[in-house]
Amino acid sequence: MPTRRHFLAGSAAAIGLAPLSAAPEARATAAAPAPASATSGTVGPNLVVILADDLGYGDLGAYGQQLITTPRIDRLAAEGLRFTDAYSTAAVCAPSRCSLLTGLHTGHSAVRANPGGVAGSLKAGDTTFAEVLRARGYRTAVIGKWGFGPEDGDQPSHPNSRGFEEFYGYIDHGHAHEYYPQYLWHNGAKETVAANANGAKGAYARSAPQRTPSS
Repeated sequence: MPTRRHFLAGSAAAIGLAPLSAAPEARATAAAPAPASATSGTVGPNLVVILADDLGYGDLGAYGQQLITTPRIDRLAAEGLRFTDAYSTAAVCAPSRCSLLTGLHTGHSAVRANPGGVAGSLKAGDTTFAEVLRARGYRTAVIGKWGFGPEDGDQPSHPNSRGFEEFYGYIDHGHAHEYYPQYLWHNGAKETVAANANGAKGAYARSAPQRTPSS
C-alpha cells in the first residue's frame, strides 16, 4: 500500500501538468527568473518562506508595528499576500516547523515537542512541501536552522533527503542556539567557520562568513 508521502509526491507530479496559479497581488518581485514547470514550461511564482523564532505578527510594519523598521518584509507583504487570520500549530519551534513543512496537524506529525535530547526526525511517510514543489519543477533551498534528526550529513531526516536541493546552516536543534558557531553544514558536509575557531566570536552566523571545509 502506498504511503501518504508517495501518494502526495505522485499527485504533485501529475498536477505539475497545470501551472501553479497565483493572483497578481500574490506575486512578489524577484531578482532571478521564476522556475518553470517541469512539464508545461510555464512560469510560476517564486515562493519565499521566512520563519523566525519569537517573532509575532505585530512586530512587523506590514501588520501595523510602528517602532521597529522592517522595510524589506513590508515590501514583500505589499507586493505579495498578507495573512490576517492564521495560527501556529504549536507554541514552540520544532513541532510548529514540522507542521509547516508537512502540512500535518500536530496530533499527526512526527515531531510534537522541542527535543530534550536527540532532535525528533521526519519519518519515511512524511512529505514536505519542498518535495511537492520539486515534483512541479521548482528548485528548492533551506538556509538556517533545520533542527530535525541526528547531526549527520547522511540520514533520512536531512534536508537534502526531504526535498531541498541546497542546505546551509544548522542540522541540530541545540547547535542552532549558537550565534558564533565553529562550524555550519553545507548540504552533507560540515564546514568550519575559521573566524570562530578556538571560541572566538569573529563571524555571526547570519553574516554568511567565509567558509573553510573541515578535514
